[in-house]
Amino acid sequence: MSARRIVRRIAARIDVIEAAEDIAAGNPQAAIRFVRALRETEEMLFTAPGMGSARDFDNAALVGVRFHLVRGFRKYLILYIPGSDGIEVVRVLHGARDLEALLGS
Repeated sequence: MSARRIVRRIAARIDVIEAAEDIAAGNPQAAIRFVRALRETEEMLFTAPGMGSARDFDNAALVGVRFHLVRGFRKYLILYIPGSDGIEVVRVLHGARDLEALLGS
C-alpha cells in the first residue's frame, strides 16, 4: 500500500518557479507568500480533493482534472487530478492565460 501524497508534474514545478519570479520582480515578500499559500492550498486539496471545480479538456492526460484558486492569490489556479493515493498537481497558472491553448480544449 502506497502512502498518500501530493505530486507536482514537471510543468507545474516550472509554473511555480515562473510565477514566483514574476511576483518577486514587483514584491519579493509577496513571492514568498505566494509559495506558502500555494503549499497551503495544495494541502487543503489533498485533504478534501473534491473541493475544486471539474473541468473537461480533450487532452487525455487531463482526464479528471479539477481546479481551485490559490488562497490569497485569486488570479492563480491550481489544476490537479485527485486520486486514491493523493493529488497530482498538473499546472499552476495565472487565470488570465488561455487555458484552452495551453492545455487543449
